[in-house]
Order: sequence, then C-alpha cells, then structure tokens
Amino acid sequence: MSEFNPFGNTPKHSRERVSRIFGKGSSGKLAQETKMQNPALYAELRQAAVFYGLLCEVPMSPLEKLLRPKERVFSADEIRCRIRFSEAEVKALYGKGGNDLGAENLNDIAQKDPQRYEDLRCAARSYGFALSERQTQGTAKPHAAAEDNRFLLSDELALKANLPVGTRVTSSELDLIISGIVEVQTAKEAAATEAK
Repeated sequence: MSEFNPFGNTPKHSRERVSRIFGKGSSGKLAQETKMQNPALYAELRQAAVFYGLLCEVPMSPLEKLLRPKERVFSADEIRCRIRFSEAEVKALYGKGGNDLGAENLNDIAQKDPQRYEDLRCAARSYGFALSERQTQGTAKPHAAAEDNRFLLSDELALKANLPVGTRVTSSELDLIISGIVEVQTAKEAAATEAK
C-alpha cells in the first residue's frame, strides 16, 4: 500500500519493494542488477525511494551544473537522415572495411542516387563517423544547442527515429520525426508488397 500524496504523484511501487533495493538493509547487488538489466525500472524505483524518504535528493552544485554535458540538439536534416538510416546501416558503409561488407559501396551510391548519398553523409556526421576531407566538403557545421521550448521525446519515438533516448525536441521537430517515421514505414510496406 502506498502513502497518500496530495500532489497526485504517488509511486506505483510499494515501499516494501523499493526498500529491498534502496535504504537501510537493502541489497546493493540487487540494485546493481536492476540498474544494468532495466534502467527505466531502476529510475522509477529510485524516484519512489526519494518519495518514501529512503534516499534524499541532493541538489547539483554549481560546479556539477557547469561540468554537466551540454544537451545535444539535432538539426532537421540530422533528424531526417537518422530516421532514414540507422547507425548500423551507416557503420556498414563508413566503418572500417565498410565498403567490403556489402555489394553496394559509397561510390556506387553517389553515382546512382546522389540524394541518398547526401543523406548517408549527413547520417554519418550525425552518428560521429570521421569522414575524409573530400567527403566533408560542403557540409554544414553541427547544430548549436538552442534555448527554446523543448520537451522530452518518448523512448519509443526516439528509438524509431534512431535518436538517443532522452532527446529533447521542439514541436516542429516532433512533426518532422513523426512524418519521417510514417514515410519510411510506408516505403518499407510498399517494398514488401512489391516483393510479393
């Protein structure tokens, strides 16, 4: 049974369950296993432990705030390219020995489908693959973090768009993500229908 909270954000986990992982007499081994196997559950249990008073939330010091990594902001082109190509697809072409992995190589793609090649280059930059000087000519600089109204993208949409979990986006970027996912899914379904 959980405790009453007038603010309505009562944890969904019981105090007994939370106290097995956090607080006096808890199991550090169980906490570590939970954190490694199911980070989302661990985060929920940790928030519940703070709610029940088993842990206290320590505010960040000014130095910790300063040293905290900056939030990565993706440009509209990066989002579009990440939706179209997963990191594994890009790595297959740009990673070590990438051109030996498949029948298709970058030169073939550049000649046959220049737009696809540009999108692959954009995705490669976004995923952090080092491109040669020739490959980076005419490429845009990374998008700087903007201080505007951003909200947390759901984990499901982030994974479908090949974006890191915890990415924050604007409403226009969310529209771009949803339309891009629908476009890619429609193309996959059309290709599967043609194959039949």
